[in-house]
Amino acid sequence: MKWSLDALRYRPNDAGLWYNLGIGYEGLGKSEQAIAAYEKAVALDPANADYSGALAQIKQGKTQ
Repeated sequence: MKWSLDALRYRPNDAGLWYNLGIGYEGLGKSEQAIAAYEKAVALDPANADYSGALAQIKQGKTQ
């Protein structure tokens, strides 16, 4: 998590870093932060199926 946050200071428009941050937050059980990170990844790279899939999956899990 720390490395992802550090890297984002230098490359805030890197969708992959936001996605990795989302994975980290999800692993820690911090779903709101994970959703925000995945949303940023999708906004930066909407064509990436991994990013949009992760976002859809975590949102679906929150509604169940």
